[in-house]
This record gives sequence, structure tokens and C-alpha cells, in this order.
Amino acid sequence: MREALDAVFASSERMYLYPEADLEGAVHPRDFGRLPASERDRPDLIMGHFGFGLHEAITRPARYVTMLRDPLDRVVSLYYHYKTLTPGTPGSPGKDEQELIRVGDMSLEEWVFEAKRPALDNGMVRQLVGYRGVPFGRCPDELLEEALESISRHFDAVLIRGRMKQSAEMLGKLVGTRLPTLRRANVNPDRERLDAIDPGLRMRIRELNRLDNDLFRR
Repeated sequence: MREALDAVFASSERMYLYPEADLEGAVHPRDFGRLPASERDRPDLIMGHFGFGLHEAITRPARYVTMLRDPLDRVVSLYYHYKTLTPGTPGSPGKDEQELIRVGDMSLEEWVFEAKRPALDNGMVRQLVGYRGVPFGRCPDELLEEALESISRHFDAVLIRGRMKQSAEMLGKLVGTRLPTLRRANVNPDRERLDAIDPGLRMRIRELNRLDNDLFRR
């Protein structure tokens, strides 16, 4: 999706928010608010991994688009992304997770329930409300309603990872042009199939992400 948008927005029109170690030329999300106001207002497109609330640092009218994914598939994919990732770049949060999983020889179950990363506990709802620092395993039900209210008031589209063709068509309408054909990127041939994972573990991961499950279903 990012590659497709590169073809639509000139480099002067876009800004990517990721840790610098993950994407050359990107701005770390935590540093965005420290940029001069003229630089924060410059791009027509801001894309990356960041929580809701960025618009408060921008004086131009700003709207959001997000992409959701089946919560179980999201957690499993993230684990195998880190586990099978080629050696990560120093300074990347992904490298830290990679070392934790590999050096500690952590299973999927251990990583989810012992490492206790907030991103694995209703991570989509957390992003849609601006994270809030809620401890692992403690997300209150009200967060879901707040996330849905956030979408209703501030989002132009909610895209779905499993419906890429329709999502690309919707995004193209929003930016006013047909997006180039999407190629598959970041495909991990070494990840385990969902149906090969212990059913009890699948159920526990879904229960942990009950708010994300409800968000995705709605």
C-alpha cells in the first residue's frame, strides 16, 4: 500500500512516521510534535505506525484512514515476522523483539502471555484511542466504544487487510486517482498456518484481544 501511494504523492507531499532504523528518511512518531509547525503542516499524506491524536499537532484539516486485520492473524503474523526476520537494524524495535524471541527461544504462547507486550493485547483499539498506557491485560470495555467514536468522528475509511482489492479501490477514491496494482510485500513463507496452532492457544489469544475481535467484527 505504501508503494502504491508513493506513485501518487511526490516526495515533497508525503511524510512517513516510523522509527528511522525501519525506513530511511522516516520521522519517528515521537519526534513529529517537535518538528516546526510548517513542517508538520507540509505533507498531504502522513503514513506510518502511530496512534490516534496526530491531528492535534497539525493546523490543516486532517482526516484518518486505518487498516484493520483479523486479531488472531495479526498477532501470529507479528510473532513470525520477528522470529524469521533477517537480522534487524540496530535501533529498530523489531530487532529488540527479534532478539527476545530468538535468544530466549520463546514460543508464540510465551511471547504473547509472558513478554506482555501491549501491542498484543487489543493493539488495534489501543492505536485508535491513542494508546493511553493501559497495562497489559487490563483494557476496559470503554476503550472499544471510544475507538468506535474516534472512527465515526475522524476517519474517512477503515480498510480491511483481507480485502485488499476493495481497500485499494476505496483509498484510490479518497486520494482522487486509481492506485497502481498492488504487489504483495512482506510475505512470510515461514509463518505457521492458523489452523496448525493449538486450538486452546488460539482461543486464549482471541480472548485476550476481545475488544479487537469486536471492533473487527463490527
